[in-house]
Amino acid sequence: MSQDSKNTDGMQTCMVVPDDPSQSALEMISRLPDVTNDVVVMKDVKVAMRADFEEYKKGKVALISGGGSGHEPAHAGYVGKGMLTAAVAGNCFASPSVSAILTAILTV
Repeated sequence: MSQDSKNTDGMQTCMVVPDDPSQSALEMISRLPDVTNDVVVMKDVKVAMRADFEEYKKGKVALISGGGSGHEPAHAGYVGKGMLTAAVAGNCFASPSVSAILTAILTV
């Protein structure tokens, strides 16, 4: 469930209340493509990556980061041109799984 509002600067903001706390990281990372077309998400493993990763990976080094999702999957906000190639999100206060990290490495 989310509730839209305007802040003091008149900009649109969105407060998100997760439906299921155990799925909060997945809910947050799944909404990234709604905010920007530059990011795609592999929902089954909670990996956010550059939308142009296929084109980008030709002759370049990928930069992947990740970690637990304490309040939100913070690393996913740094995915994009000139920043991270991909970010792997773990569950709340937990590292990402080995399989999720490996999937991100093999994909990008």
